[in-house]
Amino acid sequence: MSGTDSQILHLLSRINRQSDVEACGYFQDASPEMAPEKFQGVGSVEDAVSLAKSASAEILVLNSNNNKETLQRAVYACESANLPIVVWDQNGPYPEVRDLLASARVVRRVVCVSNSQADCVRHHQVFNKIAVIYNSLLSWNEEHLGNESNPSDRSNRVCFLGATIPQKGFHLVARAWPGIKSSVTDATLTIIGSSRLYDRRQEVGPLGLCSREFEETQIHPFFGHSLEEARERGVDVKALMSPIEIRRSLRQQQVVIVNPCVERGGSFETFSVSAIEAQAEGCAVVGGRRVGLRETVLGGVTGTLIDSEDQLAPAVVRLLMESDVASRMGQRGRKWVEEQFPADNADSQWITLLRGVLVGAPVRPIPFSVRRARLKDYARAIVRFYRQIRPLSNE
Repeated sequence: MSGTDSQILHLLSRINRQSDVEACGYFQDASPEMAPEKFQGVGSVEDAVSLAKSASAEILVLNSNNNKETLQRAVYACESANLPIVVWDQNGPYPEVRDLLASARVVRRVVCVSNSQADCVRHHQVFNKIAVIYNSLLSWNEEHLGNESNPSDRSNRVCFLGATIPQKGFHLVARAWPGIKSSVTDATLTIIGSSRLYDRRQEVGPLGLCSREFEETQIHPFFGHSLEEARERGVDVKALMSPIEIRRSLRQQQVVIVNPCVERGGSFETFSVSAIEAQAEGCAVVGGRRVGLRETVLGGVTGTLIDSEDQLAPAVVRLLMESDVASRMGQRGRKWVEEQFPADNADSQWITLLRGVLVGAPVRPIPFSVRRARLKDYARAIVRFYRQIRPLSNE
């Protein structure tokens, strides 16, 4: 399950355990397997609004896929039903929907998952509706996981965790692997993920990771053309695994690579659930120094954030060769995640936000931070300041 999907389902489940809140889940076409009673499939967003209203819902929390048509239909249906909307936008809001979200009165909040994500729209009117609630570490019963691995078991073990698609920089990991392997000859790479994370019916190549074309052109030259060839090169393909299996595997890893994209054309992480999962299991993390990863990973403390994709292999090699550094990062990472991203924090913030919407509480603007600001963020802040003072100057 993708990070976004898992966060939504777990939040709904946890909210329903509270005595004074009730949540129903509506999913396009079909509800998830083994979903609770209050989760059901719907044919359209209009159906979801109608069912929500008939269930006496007071707010619709909409998972935004940044599809303008879908959002327009949701806005129209909720205006007709007098049902306020809270948009949960884990990846945007994209430019094509910002005006709509800003202007629609029925949209009361747009929830981002990091302050850096919110900074990306500081110059736009939609920023007046932005709230930030971090994603959380999903908890599991520890007795199903077994004993923690001894730190020595992690030696020279590298893992890539995430969707094996170009937007998540998987080809950059493949490209870096021969250099890592030549520097640390007994290093191994475990791959947890697949392009089927988003579509289980997608056709994949012989490695079971990506589309045939992407595997053939970007992956096979470095990993080989079969699982057997991959193993000969130190690569263990796990593909999709259950959450508990992922945690067991992470407890055996020294370094975990999450989205390493840094340069233009690559996708950035607004949060990175994979990063907090890896840190929670005592792994040093390597990822791109962009947007949300700067908040989920403490660069130089719990992991290494790279500024160039050419830095990926050297960063991983350093952590493999300096195992004491990687071990300290892993220990600090576990504590960092436990303190910053527990589910209780997210739940209380969501409940506070929803109650605020019901009573008409004003939105508190996200403060500007010099520490996290980049040049673009300063420019956006200047644009916002100018737009705020322009009405006064016109008077």
